[in-house]
Amino acid sequence: HPNSLVSTFHCRKNRIGGYKVEHVLFCKSRHVKVLNLTDNRLSEHNGKILLKYAKQNVTIESLYIDKNYLVSAQVIKDIAEECR
Repeated sequence: HPNSLVSTFHCRKNRIGGYKVEHVLFCKSRHVKVLNLTDNRLSEHNGKILLKYAKQNVTIESLYIDKNYLVSAQVIKDIAEECR
């Protein structure tokens, strides 16, 4: 539902990656404060999409994508800075 009020979403240690990430982010909620995608199968492209999401979503406070080995350390750092 486009008007979802979900504020905390944990999806750790799954096989999330690819287009599923974009679909969840841009269709589900604009009210997310905490998004935890630690230890999934995110690609560098997914990391850049998540950075874009962090920049556009003023409510996001924390976005965790650690242990996604295809995402560069720089993108992870940029996301952390964007969420401060």
